[in-house]
Amino acid sequence: MLALIATGDQQAMIRFYKAFESRVYAFAMRRLSNPEEAESVVVETMYEVWKVAKNFKGESRAETWLLGIAKYKSLDKLRARDTETDDIEDHAETLADEAPGVEQLAYAKERAHALSDCVDELPKDQSEALHLVYFEGMSVEEVSEIQSIPGGTVKTRLFHARKKLKDCLERNSIEI
Repeated sequence: MLALIATGDQQAMIRFYKAFESRVYAFAMRRLSNPEEAESVVVETMYEVWKVAKNFKGESRAETWLLGIAKYKSLDKLRARDTETDDIEDHAETLADEAPGVEQLAYAKERAHALSDCVDELPKDQSEALHLVYFEGMSVEEVSEIQSIPGGTVKTRLFHARKKLKDCLERNSIEI
């Protein structure tokens, strides 16, 4: 598809956009925690693809190349912020109430919240590597390309992230 996009094929761009917009959005949301900024990253990333598709050399998967662009667009958004990313507690009143008597649902929600808090405690580089591998299904090599680091460093980040998550969940008395 990128070869067609490079020739100015609008239909190829539309198909590419539809195929990858949700991945780029999820990637940007993980980094930015802001739906408007994440949507803006999707648009800016896809526009960049439209402009520079001819530069894709095929040395990696198209998705890896695309998320590399999204990474830098997300970083631009983070740099432009005047304030830090909102904390989930700032939005606690908008979370659904736990219905009394629904113990399994309450426990699952507690675990999810604890896991989210523990992930938020991770350094950004570890959190991003963890997200790309476990939620986006990427390989260590692809994450290495996106983060511009050696594969061994990705493995180290994942090792430390998993250990910190385990320790954090144990501190919060959450079974793993």
